[in-house]
Amino acid sequence: MQKTFEHAKKSGAEVIQPPTYSEDDKGQVLIASVLAYGDTVHSFIQGDQYQGLFLPGYHPIAPHLVNTFAESLPPVPMGRIDHVVEIDGTGILYLLSQSFVILN
Repeated sequence: MQKTFEHAKKSGAEVIQPPTYSEDDKGQVLIASVLAYGDTVHSFIQGDQYQGLFLPGYHPIAPHLVNTFAESLPPVPMGRIDHVVEIDGTGILYLLSQSFVILN
C-alpha cells in the first residue's frame, strides 16, 4: 500500500490523508487517500493485520434496525466489499485507466 501511495503522490496526486494507522482490539489497518478527479477520492487500505469485520470502529447493524425492504430482498453472500466502481461517459474510463500503474 505504501509503495502505491508514494507512486500516486510522486505522480502529482493531491494527498487527502497521508498513511495513518487505525486500530482496535482486533488489529490495525493502514489507510491513505488521494484526490483522483473531481470530488472522487481513492483510498488505499492495507488490512492484512486486521481480523475485524471491516475497519476499526465498525460494528454490525442490530437486527431490529434493518428496514423491512432490506428484509424482503434475497440474501447476498458477501463477506466484505473491497472496491466500488464508477462509470463515466464514453471513453473517460479508458483515459482514467491509463493513469494507473500496478506496482508489485
